[in-house]
Amino acid sequence: MLSRVKYPIIQKKYLAQIYNIAPEYPKAVYDLLPKKEFEFAEVEELSKTAHEFYKEAKFRPGENDRLTPENQFESFGDLSSREGLLIITPTKPL
Repeated sequence: MLSRVKYPIIQKKYLAQIYNIAPEYPKAVYDLLPKKEFEFAEVEELSKTAHEFYKEAKFRPGENDRLTPENQFESFGDLSSREGLLIITPTKPL
């Protein structure tokens, strides 16, 4: 199916994403392409940032951001004042 994709950038990005799962698999897929419009080395290079494809930078976590029980509510500010905070309590069990 990848051979039917008209744009090489789409082929490269797809192969880069699956390269991170199993490096031998995209190499085999690349070898089966009837018309190779790029080198496989480009796929290897793109795979370094494949986890960021199609994700807005402003919504991605930072370099040292990690959700832990200690910091999970830091982004909400001070929760000690409940002014303006809507608390939803279920009326019947789920």
